[in-house]
Amino acid sequence: AKNSIPEGLREDEHIKGIVICAREIRSNYKGTTGKAFAWIDKEEYLYRDLTNRAIRQALFELENNPEEKLHMPRAPDGTVIPDVGTVIQAYLIDSLYETKELVEWMEKHNLPIAIRIVKGAYHSNEIRDAIREGRPVPVFKEHWQTDANYLEVARYLFEHADSVKCIAIASHHARTI
Repeated sequence: AKNSIPEGLREDEHIKGIVICAREIRSNYKGTTGKAFAWIDKEEYLYRDLTNRAIRQALFELENNPEEKLHMPRAPDGTVIPDVGTVIQAYLIDSLYETKELVEWMEKHNLPIAIRIVKGAYHSNEIRDAIREGRPVPVFKEHWQTDANYLEVARYLFEHADSVKCIAIASHHARTI
């Protein structure tokens, strides 16, 4: 399958390596939580779910590692602070479902992932690739649909801010800023 990983290669190991590097940088700055942060973007719909699974698996394994330096940072009151984030592309028809799935996982495991919401920059590429590969087109056809979904995803994230803890909004559009 086109969205599978080659035999013997685990995608979460690559993400885990990035997160470990960021956490090692952080550990060199004792008493700080904001010196290193890993944003994991997803540029193609075809790899989105695979990337989300890899992020969740990497974070879960690191948090359950006996070495505390590999755990997520904590505030003085013990609150978990996200140091890994990913993007939600609102032009994808099922991005609200993706958002809900990530938030449910965060709530279940008490492991926040920072979320940055964008409208999406590869609309024509996603349409072209889906048609060429015989897949359903994963993006909204009309820009107003993307705008409405963007606001719906943002609303959902803010309703679950206690679980997400870090929400970033990215837009060039004056009406949605």
